[in-house]
Amino acid sequence: MTDPNVLLLIDDDSDFLAELKEEVKRRLQGDGFVETWSPSRDEKPRDVLDAYIQDNVVLVVTDDDLTGNGLTGLFGATVVDWCQRKQVPVAIFSRRLTDDQRPDLFDMVVSASTAGTAAEEIVVTFEGFVKVWEVLSGTSLTELSGPAEAAAVALGDPQLESELALYTAKLFAANSVLGSIGATQSHDPDEHLRLLVYVVGHILRNVVLPYPGPIIGESVLGAYLCTTTEEAERLSAFFEEAGYIGPFAAGRTYWRDKVDDILASLAEGLDESTYETFPQFCRAIVERRLGRELARHECERCGGEYGGFFCPFTVRAVCRRDDCSVDTNSWIPQAADLTRTEREYFDEWQSFLGF
Repeated sequence: MTDPNVLLLIDDDSDFLAELKEEVKRRLQGDGFVETWSPSRDEKPRDVLDAYIQDNVVLVVTDDDLTGNGLTGLFGATVVDWCQRKQVPVAIFSRRLTDDQRPDLFDMVVSASTAGTAAEEIVVTFEGFVKVWEVLSGTSLTELSGPAEAAAVALGDPQLESELALYTAKLFAANSVLGSIGATQSHDPDEHLRLLVYVVGHILRNVVLPYPGPIIGESVLGAYLCTTTEEAERLSAFFEEAGYIGPFAAGRTYWRDKVDDILASLAEGLDESTYETFPQFCRAIVERRLGRELARHECERCGGEYGGFFCPFTVRAVCRRDDCSVDTNSWIPQAADLTRTEREYFDEWQSFLGF
């Protein structure tokens, strides 16, 4: 198999496509080739896609409506279906779709409000899959027990396997392709590698990173310390040694266990039992180190005094109070132990989402 290094961008708006390509190329850190396709009425889409989607394609990103140049009936959903059949990661970008939360593990949506904002997310996704390729291609795949172990290897910490298994436990029922992994050991090694990269990349991007557990983003760090995202931004140097730079890292992201190690190293002389909650104890550690109080996050229920958890649906800090959040294991992966659903969101959507 040739080295995977190609990103394919598809849009019927040639001007936007050219701008997007330049924005993506400007942000690419490593080797990577950016190809583009603007469909037109004289082409046969299936033949063009077959020509473009070769073994070296890492990611395809397509507009949701590709009919602008007279090629009627061609939509992003068609491209997505074709790529997924070939186990090629694919995302839809749109100037109309925003904040779309899709239930399928293998769906990816990129907001394209501007070429710059789209390019940032596209590059993070592309380079994330490349990193997974690089790590797993140097691994004896037949010795891996399944997606959880492969994901742990991709993250550089095989000891995370049991924790990551809790992220993937419920995915097999909803995504049948996962069930085929166990049968790939008798397949061509390149096919085995492609399938594992496809599955592991989506698990990390769509499940592990959005639902904080072992890896946390800046907003989650703020919630963990009962403070604001803005304060967490100011603490980046404080937690620099805990930084996560693995696949799909976007912005400042941290290993939660290393954050705990830093806090523990500074906790001497503070008695945890004198604090009502562990997050308040963590906040006190940082406040003593800084010599000032941290800002309280906005919460009408407790005035920002509590926290410790993060709701990915409302993007807010929450706590264990019954009027604040709900532990919804049927919707949130079990391993995402810093993730809870805000009570108001839960009450509004529980019947629709099937909690």
